[in-house]
Amino acid sequence: MKKKIVWMVVSGLMALSLVMAACGQAEEGGDVAEEEVVDGAVMKRVTVTKMDGTSMVITTERPEYGGTLTRSVTSDRGEFDPGHSRNPGLQPPMGFDVLLDGDMTRGPAGTHETDWDRGNFMGYVGLLRGSLAESYEIIDDETIIFKIRQGVHFALNPDSEASVLVNGREMTAEDVAYSFERQWSIPGSYHSYNHSNQRMQSATALDKFTLEMKILPNEHGIHLLQTAGRLSVVAREVIEKYGDMKDWKNVVGTGAFMLTDHIPESIRVYSRNPNYFDMDPWFPENRLPYIDAVKVLVIPDRSTILAALRTGKIDELRSLSWDEAELFQKDYPAIIQKKKLGSTAAPAGRMDNPDLPWAPQDDANALKVRRALNLAIDKQEI
Repeated sequence: MKKKIVWMVVSGLMALSLVMAACGQAEEGGDVAEEEVVDGAVMKRVTVTKMDGTSMVITTERPEYGGTLTRSVTSDRGEFDPGHSRNPGLQPPMGFDVLLDGDMTRGPAGTHETDWDRGNFMGYVGLLRGSLAESYEIIDDETIIFKIRQGVHFALNPDSEASVLVNGREMTAEDVAYSFERQWSIPGSYHSYNHSNQRMQSATALDKFTLEMKILPNEHGIHLLQTAGRLSVVAREVIEKYGDMKDWKNVVGTGAFMLTDHIPESIRVYSRNPNYFDMDPWFPENRLPYIDAVKVLVIPDRSTILAALRTGKIDELRSLSWDEAELFQKDYPAIIQKKKLGSTAAPAGRMDNPDLPWAPQDDANALKVRRALNLAIDKQEI
């Protein structure tokens, strides 16, 4: 990218929409102005239609290729296989793609209809766009048909035995069906663990680029968001040979980046996939992603993380306390901060143990305990 931008997020997650999110054309029928050069930068104006039907003009600068984005985490979870992760933040992990992904033109790089704080977990299917799927159709109460995008290939890293095994072949509906069935059947996976009551019934490749997904009646929304929007597609032959992708050297996906190095409790390096299928929606002649690499440093100590941000060793930090945010704003005003709403935690009492004082459903004293607990919460202060 042309400018180095550091994001400090008071609370929540930040999507890398400007550098790695893939998307289709900005808006069919959009009025695209001729490019013009302003102070040496190539600019373009695009008229787009928002979800509410209103139109707005987006002025965007042509990005430049190159550079490395450096991020930090406090621990190395060692989770590389999306089928063996309960962490929704890893869905999809870097290096993989999903059928429906966040539409970059709806976010900070476009209409600002969302800041993608929660990725695809926004609850609005209209904010998604086709990624590995070109389109989908709801056939009936229990069926969704996806048209799989042609010309998508698994990343080919000549230094990876697993990647060479796949040999950069084209991804098909069979790969999607296999990935869907696999992840929904693994007991510890994100989908089977968190959405057991909305289980996918089956995924079938009707032909090379058509997928049929059967679901429980009227569960379309959850599967468009959580299955099509958050379930990563993997290469079947890698799983068949190695059993899984828990070893980082066996990670093979279709994503914008390839995992090319990993030192446990130290660093992960993701390198640009030169054959990535998607293009910049504003400059459709430009292949994504723009940056060359993403480095993820493991820094457990909080003071070390803050020092790394101050000195430019990392390019973004996902969360700050209020005191830290105020200090950075005062002493380092050049660092861009973005305030965001954070996650909520809802305290709950188990109701499956009748010995607990609040648990018995038909007990008058238990009802009084539940009421007392409710009254003890200072809702106004919260």
